[in-house]
Amino acid sequence: VHARREDVRTTAQVLLAEQLEVRRRLELIAHRKGWHIAPAAAGAEPSATGDADQQFVDRQGRALARAVERFREHARRGVDTELQTYARATLPALEHELELVRELRRD
Repeated sequence: VHARREDVRTTAQVLLAEQLEVRRRLELIAHRKGWHIAPAAAGAEPSATGDADQQFVDRQGRALARAVERFREHARRGVDTELQTYARATLPALEHELELVRELRRD
């Protein structure tokens, strides 16, 4: 993880580890059900201008806020019970990640 700020670097490492585990669990469910899921998207490269650490924090904040909302919705109204259970089990980790990123924004 290439970040200038130590807190951003540490948070990025936590996010990566947690997101890999979330993805791994989703892939196991998909495999059992015979579903194909798209490969994980690569992170966007920082632009040549601006603060790369802040760009990372902003990008992660937006992505995690969307993920939390989607997981909440699926936890409430999902039609597949296994995915609904997965969403409920995963939501606390996503909310934790979002809070970590929000803390970086406050610094």
